[in-house]
Amino acid sequence: MRKLSDEALMDSYYEANKLLLEEEFIALLLEEINRRGIDVDSVRKKHLVLNREISIDS
Repeated sequence: MRKLSDEALMDSYYEANKLLLEEEFIALLLEEINRRGIDVDSVRKKHLVLNREISIDS
């Protein structure tokens, strides 16, 4: 998991939650997110804004 970029890690985390994947898998992703010191809430806000902009532009 250390080879995964922060962005790819966060995308994987959001998609795993969205798709209701195994809780153990989501916990592993969250553990890595916390190990890297990534602030999930601030990234979530950016992710939501980007998704809205993409939807509006499409």
